[in-house]
Amino acid sequence: MLFFSRIDYLFMQQHQLYLLQESDIGVRTWSDHSPVWMTLSSPLFHPREKTWRMNTHLLDDPGFSAELSCALKHYFEDNVGVGEVPEVTVWEAHKAVMRGLLISKAAAQKKAKSTETADLLENIRRLEQSHHYSTNDTDFKEATILRRRLNDILNEKLRLDAARAKCYFALQENKPGKLLAQLLRQRRDINYISKIRTGNGQISPRPDVIVKEFETYYRGLYDADGSLGGKRASPDVSSYLRDKIHTTLTPEDSEMLSVPFTSGELVVVLKLMKAGKSPGPDGLPVEYYKHFAQDLLPRMLSVFNSVGADTSFHPHTIAATIAVIPKPGKDGSECKNYRPISLLNADAKIFAKLLAERLKPFLSKLIRPDQVGFIPGREARDATARAIGAVAYARQTGEGVILLSMDAEKAFDRVSWPFLFQVLHRMGLPDIFLEQVQALYTNPSARIRVNGALSAPIPIYNGTRQGCPLSPLLFALYLEPLLEAVRSTDSITGIRGASRSHVVSAYADDLLFMLTNVETSLPAVRKVLSAFGEVAGFRVNMDKSEILNVNLSQRCVTRLKRSVPFTWCTDRIKYLGIWIAPSPEQLYALNYQPLLDVFVSDLSGWTKKFISWTGRINTLKMNVVPRLLYVLQTVPISLPTDFFKRYRTAALRFIWPNGGPRVGYATLCRSKSDGGMALPDAKLYYYAVHLTRLLEWSLQKSEKLWLDLEEKLLGTPLWTLPWIRCQGPWEQRRTWCLTTETLGIWRRLRMQFGLTSSISPLLPLGIILTLLRECAQRLKCDLTLQTGSRWLHF
Repeated sequence: MLFFSRIDYLFMQQHQLYLLQESDIGVRTWSDHSPVWMTLSSPLFHPREKTWRMNTHLLDDPGFSAELSCALKHYFEDNVGVGEVPEVTVWEAHKAVMRGLLISKAAAQKKAKSTETADLLENIRRLEQSHHYSTNDTDFKEATILRRRLNDILNEKLRLDAARAKCYFALQENKPGKLLAQLLRQRRDINYISKIRTGNGQISPRPDVIVKEFETYYRGLYDADGSLGGKRASPDVSSYLRDKIHTTLTPEDSEMLSVPFTSGELVVVLKLMKAGKSPGPDGLPVEYYKHFAQDLLPRMLSVFNSVGADTSFHPHTIAATIAVIPKPGKDGSECKNYRPISLLNADAKIFAKLLAERLKPFLSKLIRPDQVGFIPGREARDATARAIGAVAYARQTGEGVILLSMDAEKAFDRVSWPFLFQVLHRMGLPDIFLEQVQALYTNPSARIRVNGALSAPIPIYNGTRQGCPLSPLLFALYLEPLLEAVRSTDSITGIRGASRSHVVSAYADDLLFMLTNVETSLPAVRKVLSAFGEVAGFRVNMDKSEILNVNLSQRCVTRLKRSVPFTWCTDRIKYLGIWIAPSPEQLYALNYQPLLDVFVSDLSGWTKKFISWTGRINTLKMNVVPRLLYVLQTVPISLPTDFFKRYRTAALRFIWPNGGPRVGYATLCRSKSDGGMALPDAKLYYYAVHLTRLLEWSLQKSEKLWLDLEEKLLGTPLWTLPWIRCQGPWEQRRTWCLTTETLGIWRRLRMQFGLTSSISPLLPLGIILTLLRECAQRLKCDLTLQTGSRWLHF
């Protein structure tokens, strides 16, 4: 006799029964238990709008790829040049056609794969019910046969998935890439926004309220002046910019920006675009354009070249989806504590990338060296070296100096378009280039994505989109008039270098002011910022901006605290991720010791993860060494031997977690051709950083402003220092700066590695004559007492 009992249950509280919509008992397939399921509804549930994203695996089907390629050819043959339909509209419509083909193909494949499975499940259910009432052995045997067939189908799918996954892991697990990065990433809470603070100060957990609050916030942010796209009278931008722009493009440069795009440019840009990125609202990723490049590139090139004064992109082309990313350590219930990242359509990003690649070579002509962010040839280390040099200057001269770090509020999102395009025009950018840039800013819109739900479309009237390849370049040009206003204001005084004054350093919107005569300079800076904000939309968070006092008297500080709203730091200030302190002795303790502690902690946590031996070495290459290199470059000071010993110990313990190292550290650091694993040697990176600085001393036309400041501190041309064996006057004065740190390391390395002869052919005899009083005896010793032709190489 057969018994059918119910041993699997779902329980819920009685007062929640109203949430139950449906419940049922499923079909037994691979187990002797039937699945039990139920459907609940939540009053907090906000239905998500379905968004489509192309399944790139469909492109792996050669037959389907050929079908799509044929459809593209026929579409453009039938629609281009027909009637008065603009080419940009034909281009945008082609995406809808291809989207329909892709959806139908994916649906057909899914339907074909699921039809047999659904039929088997239905037949098994029918036979189960028949056997339940009749206890007929025939029904039981037929159901068993069908279960085996269903298991075969499911197992085959599982085997294919497992084989694909194993292949992927086998190929990728040891390589520095996304898979290894995800494995190392600490588990964080899902970026689900569970509550939000509304305009009246109340906290609400309702999804619809959360979406509406973000929509309201960004609707206001992207119409910063409340003029709905310029209906309100704009400030006199022309008057403000009259004396703020002094560098413009030459006619030859303008002509280079005016020529039509070429297929070669488009091919290069398409190769630069990274695959695997989230697409925009149209759902088509960059892989689509790369795969069908032969069919799409001629049409895309024609569309891009047609965009200008009389032709703009279709509104759907420049629409975007804004993903909100929480800022670390901020209150997640405030809309302002999220970073808006615009997910643009891939074709719009390709167009923006074309413009960015054309503009890059001219940025260094238009933007002074004070701005180092996103400018080719300039780096964050150039800004931090100036900041550290400013502290060294104050210590050497005793002059009162402050470092003022400005915090800009939503700087990229508040850019005024009329101001931006006036700046671009006055800098000499040609009309056709400006019209192409303006095409990206003609009636754009966006929808905010919160917890998977989309807001209503929001019109955008200001800001440069974070996520657009052109955005950081435009922002750097937009900010240049402010930097010029600071430089040209007589009442703002900075540190006097060997040939110029150092007042401000910028990395995009991260501003650092180096001020002297503080009681006059500080109010003048506020006045300049206020004037710029009125015409450009720039806004400073006064409460979050910080001041580091280097040499001011306490009486002066007390007076300033009454008049300025900035936060005064006691012993350090953070700039571009590093700590700057009034004392050079603190640089190691504030930057390198915490970094080493983080490395030890991270490596200890990763030791327990299932990472292969090769993967552990690649972990150091991909995750640890870049972080170390950034600090080595931005704080290039002399490090104690103990630092490298601790780093090496932590690295070896991570590579060999279950015992002592089986291969020496030096062997691991050898190249693979020499029998090693190419493990980066931290000490060689340390040497390379300082040798790079030494080479930069010899650049006669360098844009690196820290060279000027450090030359002022030493009183000697920096290019002469590596070749002078005698002790300079700066050493007798015990002058400290980053140059003396690098010089000390160079003197050790040149003997250790034989990098130069005892007396170099580059010996700066003209400079030596000025130092004869300090070093005559030692120089005489070198030139007369040593014998042999190896001492002079002329």
